[in-house]
Amino acid sequence: APSVELYYMQKFDTWEAINFYVFYLNVNGKHILINTGVPNNPEVITKFWEQWDPRVKFKKHLSMQEILGNLGLSPDDIDYVFITPLVGYSTGNLDLFDKAKIVIHRKGWVDFWAPSLKRGYFSDLPLEVIIEKKVLCKLVTEQRNNIVLVDDQKIEELNAETIFGGVHHRSSMIIVFNINGKKIAFTDSIFTLENYRTRTPIGILESIDEAYEVFNKLDKVDVIIPIFDRELEARFPNGVIKL
Repeated sequence: APSVELYYMQKFDTWEAINFYVFYLNVNGKHILINTGVPNNPEVITKFWEQWDPRVKFKKHLSMQEILGNLGLSPDDIDYVFITPLVGYSTGNLDLFDKAKIVIHRKGWVDFWAPSLKRGYFSDLPLEVIIEKKVLCKLVTEQRNNIVLVDDQKIEELNAETIFGGVHHRSSMIIVFNINGKKIAFTDSIFTLENYRTRTPIGILESIDEAYEVFNKLDKVDVIIPIFDRELEARFPNGVIKL
């Protein structure tokens, strides 16, 4: 993707990779996922991005089934799924998780159904870029009782806290887990650790003010995990986050 998408008003002439990860945690015996990856057939998302610029390329690596299989798990083993943001590369395969609590920020859920016409951006996205129709239909019917809408609040069972992030989308959260005496934060409100270190907002944003508020919020945690950052694999070899 163009680097300017990652760094506001900077790096106009370079391109770099953005990685869409799925994160697995086991906290207090609960199996937790952050995001459920891209659809098994990402054609709609790929074509949408290529309309912006044909140089934008999307490569799929592992399916959700392969990710779970590598962990020795099945979809029914998952207790919690956190979705941030509510967009197609994070909501694919959500229909697999019939037993999990599906955690979405309330502001994002409201914005999905009643987007602000003044802001416009989110309401302009095609539905299938946000969430597959078959996934949405199951989410609001068979999985309806699984949905947990959160504000800025604690989830005691998980030693966790959800905080509104914004910046990227209304559904963008900071999810903070207290593990081994440290606060570890997962968020898509920054794309790379460089965003935080240099106080540079992401380029494809909805609010600059929220970006600086997020920097201040992240100052209060010990470990920051920007969930799209390609450098995560260098920071955490073999994909294992060790505190």
